[in-house]
Amino acid sequence: MLKIETIIGLLAGLIVVGAYVPQIIKTYKTKDTKGISLAMYIIYLIGLCLYFVYGYMINEPALIITNGIAFIFGLAMLVMKIKYK
Repeated sequence: MLKIETIIGLLAGLIVVGAYVPQIIKTYKTKDTKGISLAMYIIYLIGLCLYFVYGYMINEPALIITNGIAFIFGLAMLVMKIKYK
């Protein structure tokens, strides 16, 4: 059984991660990445990777799951930024 803290962490993380979905869809449809900072997404991905590793090290599913998903979404944005430059 998941602890209440883990459930709250998962919900919070999934809501935050879900906030990126509209931007990913808009960027994919319009191919417009002028307003997106390449450096920001590189730094963001490094931070997500570190949080993922941290979550693994302390065995915290909320950090592992949400940062793993966020990393995939961030990577998608980075690929579009480079592809549609």
